[in-house]
Amino acid sequence: MSSNKSHNMNSQKSNLHRILKNFVSNMREIKYFFDINLPAVKNRETEVNNKFEKFIESHTKEENGKNLILLKAEETNSFEKLLEEMSCISHQPLLCNSSFLILINNFEYITKAILRELFTSYPKSILDKKDFTIEYEELCQFEDLKEAKNFMIDRYLEKIFYKSFSEQQKILQKLFDNKKVLSSINFSLLEKATKERNLLAHNNGIITENFAKQADLAVDSIGKKLFISKKRFDAIYQEILFWGVCFLVLLGEKVKDKEFLDQHYQHFLFSLLEHKDFLLLKRIYEATGTYAVSLDGTSEIINFINYLLALKNLPKENDKFNTLLGEYKTGQLSDHFKCAFAVLRQDKKEFIKLLKNSDFTLADWYEFPIFDTFKMDEKLAKKALPILEKNTKRLSKNAKK
Repeated sequence: MSSNKSHNMNSQKSNLHRILKNFVSNMREIKYFFDINLPAVKNRETEVNNKFEKFIESHTKEENGKNLILLKAEETNSFEKLLEEMSCISHQPLLCNSSFLILINNFEYITKAILRELFTSYPKSILDKKDFTIEYEELCQFEDLKEAKNFMIDRYLEKIFYKSFSEQQKILQKLFDNKKVLSSINFSLLEKATKERNLLAHNNGIITENFAKQADLAVDSIGKKLFISKKRFDAIYQEILFWGVCFLVLLGEKVKDKEFLDQHYQHFLFSLLEHKDFLLLKRIYEATGTYAVSLDGTSEIINFINYLLALKNLPKENDKFNTLLGEYKTGQLSDHFKCAFAVLRQDKKEFIKLLKNSDFTLADWYEFPIFDTFKMDEKLAKKALPILEKNTKRLSKNAKK
């Protein structure tokens, strides 16, 4: 569920919202780029390998107990072109590996953006005050105080990012001392991902003995090229997205950005439902849901409904879903929210009864993931659609007053 109607959409966007929007947009585009390139890489690899195997098989002859490849003079050029294709195949994974490099770059972007916003909005958080000194000659270069502050923050960030990944994360954990959230992040996965990025960027992806030991790879992997599989990419993608949102929520709490913790957090959880990122929604809600504030008294309920919907779509979470749904008391809720809980309980009679006094519209019916199962019931849909049409007209008329 989302509550776009209950907020003034013309309100000024917070800096945290801008950071979140850019971060998530970049993440989605990077994943899309990886996913569309992976099949092309795999298909091309299979095609050329099959072609090469057939050529070798048709030109192999046994002589004196040895298998020899016999080529006619006019076939030499064809064989050389085939070898060239085989060589190019080894470079095809660059498309997917490039996506991975961009993914880790976006991880660095969100880390720097969070730290920059923290130091700008909450100067008390700065750990090493001695690093924030500036020479008079440097100060004279700037037109105003804001420019000087940005220069000092960027210089401080540069020092932080010269440190190792583990040292960077220790600094973040000091700045955002929250055991519940920090314990839910897989820092070892992220650290290994940065090492994989370094290998791809600085050693052309060729596995070294040192990397093999650190990554616990077999000895025979040394000298081979690292390839980021879809399973590996997706795991790191999910963890970076989880990391970014968790730290943005902690930052929102520290700088008291109530709009972000209410409206934008809620809309992000809803977007996860739309993308069917159910496991990610579950993790984010369980780690950060308690920090969301409710400016109009509805966000906490909406977030909980979206969380339940995520659990409902995760087979392993079926018992938790039923327990939480059974324990939740809906007596004080409006018909609008009771209606949503009726959907979760698959109570169709109660749903139709409550729908009349809800604020659900035709647009909600077609767009909200919560209605997916009910939309497939033709008899129910025939009863619901006229009510939704009346709700739509009623709300539109009220909005004009």
